[in-house]
Order: sequence, then structure tokens, then C-alpha cells
Amino acid sequence: MAYRGFTRTSRFHILSALLFAVLHHVAALELGQSCVNPSGESGSCILFRECQPLVDIFKKPFNTPDDTEFLQASRCGASNGKPLVCCAGVVVEERTTLPEPPNCGTQLSDRIFGGQPTKIDEFPWTALIEYEKPNGRFGFHCGGSLINQRYIVTAAHCINAIPRGWKVHRVRLGEWDLSTSSDCEDDFCSTSPIDLDIEQIIVHSGIMATKSKVFLLMCLVAIGGQSVLCLDLGQSCVNPRGQQGSCIQFQECQPLVSIYNKPIRTDDDKQFLLASRCGTFNTKTLVCCVGSASSGGKTTLPQPPHCGIQLTDRVVGGQPTKIDEFPWTALIEFQKADGRFGFHCGGSLINQRYIVTAAHCINAIPRSWKPNRIRLGEWDLGSNSDCLDDFCAPAPVDLEIEKIIVHPGYDSRDKANLNDIALIRFKRDVQYSDVIRPICLPLSTSVRNRNYVGASSYAAGWGKTETASASDKKLKVELNIKSQEDCAPIFARGGILLKPSQICAGGVRGKDTCSGDSGGPLMRQVSGTWYLLGVVAGAGAKNIPQALATPPACGQSQSARITVGSGIQMKEFPWTVLIEYEKPSGEIEFLCGGALIHQRYVVTAAHCTASIPSGWKFFGLKTCSTNKVPDVYTKVPDYTTWIQDNMN
Repeated sequence: MAYRGFTRTSRFHILSALLFAVLHHVAALELGQSCVNPSGESGSCILFRECQPLVDIFKKPFNTPDDTEFLQASRCGASNGKPLVCCAGVVVEERTTLPEPPNCGTQLSDRIFGGQPTKIDEFPWTALIEYEKPNGRFGFHCGGSLINQRYIVTAAHCINAIPRGWKVHRVRLGEWDLSTSSDCEDDFCSTSPIDLDIEQIIVHSGIMATKSKVFLLMCLVAIGGQSVLCLDLGQSCVNPRGQQGSCIQFQECQPLVSIYNKPIRTDDDKQFLLASRCGTFNTKTLVCCVGSASSGGKTTLPQPPHCGIQLTDRVVGGQPTKIDEFPWTALIEFQKADGRFGFHCGGSLINQRYIVTAAHCINAIPRSWKPNRIRLGEWDLGSNSDCLDDFCAPAPVDLEIEKIIVHPGYDSRDKANLNDIALIRFKRDVQYSDVIRPICLPLSTSVRNRNYVGASSYAAGWGKTETASASDKKLKVELNIKSQEDCAPIFARGGILLKPSQICAGGVRGKDTCSGDSGGPLMRQVSGTWYLLGVVAGAGAKNIPQALATPPACGQSQSARITVGSGIQMKEFPWTVLIEYEKPSGEIEFLCGGALIHQRYVVTAAHCTASIPSGWKFFGLKTCSTNKVPDVYTKVPDYTTWIQDNMN
């Protein structure tokens, strides 16, 4: 039998009836809930306009009575006055809903008095966040607000700016008096507080969300309705296609940049870009980039922001470092003839397999010594466990040496120590951590060619040289870089001719690389990134008698005060020197003194030369700079090509 279709006006009445029925439906579902449509098919309760099959029926030129009945029977609820329908074939991930008044924000008593203690049942949504500390203790140190049965809202800094070594443990609800086990007031005792284990932490993507190794929980950021792992910069990841990659800044991932720059991006392109996100770094997007890491061939050097980043930037001249400061500093361990071991030089980590050090730490050491291992992640040599401010660092890492490459232009007989630079390769990759990270080399033209004269720079280390040790704890000192015109004449008086491939820094009393190591770094922070500008060379203030720096008139002390039994002043008797000897065991020791009488001569006692024990030999005249003599560094920007060419 023929039937008459429904016109557009009739369809308007159908939709109105649909909405009316929904608003009066006693068994209405919530948005996103599972449902069964009139045909018995499983679906989800979603907005009518988002259900394409039903929209297509509605937009037919003519709607049959069956169409109308199906549309009306598909209703499942309403959301903000808009009809919801059971849409088959659509599965919506169930979202946790937020309550609305009067189902939230209500307390059984409203007794608010400024500055007065609350009643037991006041502000029942307040929460406490409990932390576990390195010493095994627990404590509440942040709060939050309960917003539904599964979530609290708190501050991002309660997650990402807590002391190192702390970890978020649990959330407590229903607490009133922390000092008692039972909360009672006015003949009313509340139920015991509830401690809830944490399933997930979500940090706003606009916050730098670094994932520390102490977190046992997953750090997540909300992106386009998805939950994406919030990884640290440079960490391994898996992209949406299941391919291995590295979590790096979006602008550095050429495959994804190419997709983004396409004239027309498909929905799949957009979804792939969104799903490739893996975190943030300084509010910049990180993505899981496939092919970003080198596989085979030459070992690559990291570039910003994959290097030169320390978790704390607290540099104060002459002060001990924090545990995680300058995490690229390395120590070279030597084996001596008597079977003992000792740290006597430093270096700088530049990637997972190499440190840069000084050539004189390899070719100008006592004959019986040999480099044994490289230590990374060290802070206090006098302690088995490095702890500071409730944070305990992991144990240092000792790495076996696979290969040593000394610059071919280095000659240990050269007083100026030109080309005093070397590379040491480990037998295995080192894993980065809070206390082990690489420093950047000045590879870009802008950083490499910059004029650093007069700029502030820093040296850090333990004061380890071939013959001395300044401290068990890593030290740091601020130094100004000097021009060749300023420091070349000082060293020329000692017979040392500086070259353009060398720089000097310091020369301020009490601030020199007595705080640093032979082979250790001279570094500067540029735009938030630390760069290696120099390597502590064999030439310098340690090798030049202080009287040659600013020589006084003959026989005149700059501070002529002689007091029997008293300590001398720093400027007094600048002609005094110490004579250094090398023993057969390789040990170095000062055992005699002398007086400087000329730029090339020292007077000493005959027994200091003729009556020394058998096997001893003169090693040199070395002092640590206490006057205004700068230290000399091998200029790293001039050697970046050599470094890259010799890494494999």
C-alpha cells in the first residue's frame, strides 16, 4: 500500500518530539555510556548530530513511519538540553563525569569564621598528598580538592618541583586532625580518613613535565582527548605505528615537520601528528621521532637541547657544587706502579661514549702510570653515598677505556702545550641520569665564532692534577675570559708563547682552576645551554713562578713585614719556590725549596740535588696560582672538526 512521506516540516516535528521524549525519559543515559539501539545493536549514547547513520536517516528527502519510529526509539538521554541517541558501531571511551550543583560543593555545616579551626565536616573535599622520602619516612606536603569519585585537582609544582628523591605516594581524604588517630568533636566522631593509591598523574602540558627516575607513577598530559606518555627529552619511545624512536622537539623531527608542512593535511595526518606527542620540554612540544637517533657509522655529537642541560643552575664562585651540577664532569683514574689507583685528571662527557680531556693527562704523566677507568656521576670522593638536601644520587659509574686518541700535534716537551687535547672512548654506552649528562660542543657557527673576551665562564672539578688534589667534593669557580693581548705577555716572561688556539681565563686572586682539574672543562652558558669552551691545559699558572706575573723590584717584597713565628701574607716573599720530585713509585712530592733569582734560575741547597734518594728525579717547579696569573686552556671551538673526525 502506498504511503505518504514526511516533509521537512514534519521532520522538524519529529526532532522536536525526539527532544521532548528525551527530556521526559525516566531511564536516560549519560553522554558516552553504552547502549543498545532499537535493532538490538550495541552502541554509545552520543549527541544526535554526531551519529552519522541517524543524521543520514533524518536528512532523507522523505522519512517513512519506520524511519520516524526508529529515530524516536533511538533516544537515550539529553546533555545540556541536546538530544542523545544510541548510535550503533560507535564506541566512546567512558569518561569520568564531573558532578554539578547540587551534587557538589555542599557541606553539612556552613560555619566559616575567619582564622578559626574548621569543624570536622567542613570543606569535605580537601585532600592531602603524601610523599615518600629517601630515608623511608613519609609526610604530607601538598593539598588538593576532590572533584569527583576518582580525581583531585592539585598544583603542578606539587608533582614536578618537589625535592629530588621524593615520590608521590598516596592521597588522603576525610582528614581533620593529623595529630590524632580518631577525629571527634561535640560528641561526634568522624569515620577514619581514607588513603587512596594513585593510578595516574596528569600534568598540564604547558608545564615542563620532566619524568624523574624516582617517580614510580606514570606522568601523563592530555592531548586531543588522548592520554600520552610524558617522557623526558631524548628518551626512547614508540610512535603510533609501533616504530622505535626518540622523544625530541617537534621542529627537530623532519618526518613530522614534512607532514605538518603539507599543503593539505588529511585527517590521518592530523591524527598521526597528535598521537606522536610524547611530552613537553620548556613548554615546547616533544614528539616521538623515528630515525632521529644514529644507527651505525660515526658516533654523533648531541646538540641543544640534548646536551648542556643541568637540572639546577646554582653557580656561585668558589662554592661547592650541588650534587646534580655540571653532570658532564669526569674523573680519570690511573693505575700506579705499586698497584695503587688514584684520580689525577678530569674531563668532560660529550656523548654516551666519549669524554674530552687534555693530552698532557695521557702523554705527560709519570712513566709508570697508565689510565685505568673513567668515573662519571661523582660528587664527594670522601663518601660512599652522595646525599644532599634529602636527595641521594645513584652510585657513580666507572667505565672501562676502549680507546685513547691524542691530538697528533701535541708534544709533551713543548712548554706552551699546544694542541693539548685528547679523546677517551668507553667500552660501552653510559646511560644518562640526573647526575650524568653531556655538555654541548660549540658546533654552530654563531656559538663557535662568538667573541668571549670579557665574558664570564666557569670551571668545575676536584682540583685533580698530576700532583695535587684540592677537594673531595666537586668545586666550581667563576672566571672571566681574557684577551691574548692581556695574558700573552705574562706567559712570555716565563718562556711560554701562547697561540690563537689557546685562551686564558681567571687571574683574580683566589679564583682559578685550583678548583678545577687538569683536562677539566672551561664552560659558559649561552641561551640556557652550557658549552665547552676550553680544556685545562698543561701550560698556565701552575707552571709559572708567581714572581714572573708582576715582578717586583729586585729584593723587594710587595708586603715587607717580617715577624718571627708569624704566618706570611699572600704577597710576601714572592721569590720562594718549591721543588717537586718524582719517586720510583710514580708518586710526586715537594721536599725542597729555593729562591728565584732570575727569569730562568732558582738557587737551592746542594743536598736538594746531590743527596736525593736513588731513583728520585726532578719533576718541576709547580705552584697553584695565588697571584694574578690566568690559567691557559685549549680553545675547544678550534678543535670541533678534529673531535668529530676522530669519533667512530
